[in-house]
Amino acid sequence: MKKRTLLYALPIMAGTLLISNLAISKLDNFTSVNRAGDVAGPGVTTRKDCASCHSGPTPIANDNVQRVFTFDSGSVYTPSATHVIKFKLLASGTVGFSSTVLKNDSNIKAGIIAPIDTNEAKVFTHAASGRTYLNHKVGATANGMKEYTFQWTAPAKGAGAVTFYFSSISSNLDDGTSDDTTYNNSYVITEKIVLIEGLNNATMKASMSVYPNPTSDRININFTAMRGNATISLVSLDGKQVVVLMNDNLNSGDQNLSFDVSGVKIGIYFLRVTNNGMTAVQKVLVN
Repeated sequence: MKKRTLLYALPIMAGTLLISNLAISKLDNFTSVNRAGDVAGPGVTTRKDCASCHSGPTPIANDNVQRVFTFDSGSVYTPSATHVIKFKLLASGTVGFSSTVLKNDSNIKAGIIAPIDTNEAKVFTHAASGRTYLNHKVGATANGMKEYTFQWTAPAKGAGAVTFYFSSISSNLDDGTSDDTTYNNSYVITEKIVLIEGLNNATMKASMSVYPNPTSDRININFTAMRGNATISLVSLDGKQVVVLMNDNLNSGDQNLSFDVSGVKIGIYFLRVTNNGMTAVQKVLVN
C-alpha cells in the first residue's frame, strides 16, 4: 500500500532547522515540535501552521463546512469544569490537525487539553511558551471524514474568554508537500457567569427596576435596601468587572439611584447590585 504523508511546520532552533521525521505517515506519531496556527505571544514570535511546509492554495480561514468544531455547551464554558470537544475534518485525502487554547487577554495557555483516545491524538508542551498543543496521531484517508474527540478542563473563575486555535491540512495524496489544502480555524468561548449565593433572594430581586434599558448616558436603579453596605457594578458577559458605580453604606428602605454610564463602551452587561449578602442581577444594553 502506498504510504501517505503529512508534513507540518518545524520551528527553527538555534539556527538549525529540525529535519528529522519530515515524512509522517497517517499511522505514525505526530512529531512533538509542530504547532497549531495560533497567535504570537509570550515565548512565540512567529506563528507556525501547516502552510509553513505545505505549498498550495492560500490557507483557508474559518471554514466551518470542511472543518466542524463542536463544544459541549455551545459557546460558553464553566470555570474549572471539564468539557468535551469534537473537531471534524472532511476531505477526500489524508487529514491532520494541531490545536491549542489561549486566553484572549494575554495569549497564554488556558486550561488543560487532553485526548480522550491516546491512539488518536497526543499532547506536548512547547518549551519556550509553556503552551500545550494537541496533535493528531491518526489521519483519515479516502473515506472523506475524521472526527477527533478530546477534553478540555477550563481555567478557574475569572480567566475570561478563550480561543481554540486549529491548524489542519487535507493532503492530495501525492506523498509530497505541494498542492495541499491547509486551514486555520479559531473559535471563541466565553466564561459562564457564576453568580454568588443570594442571587435568588426574592425580595430584593422583585423590588429592583432598571431604566432606561437600553441606555446611552444615564441609568436609574430602584430597589429596596437593607441597612449596610451596597455595591453596584457593571460586569461584562465574560465575568469581568467593568466599572463600580457605587460602593457605599445605605439606610433601610427604597432606593432611587442614578448613574452616568456615558463613558462605558457600547455592549451588553450585567448590572449587579449587592447589599448585605443579597445580590440581584439584570442584563442591560449600553448603546
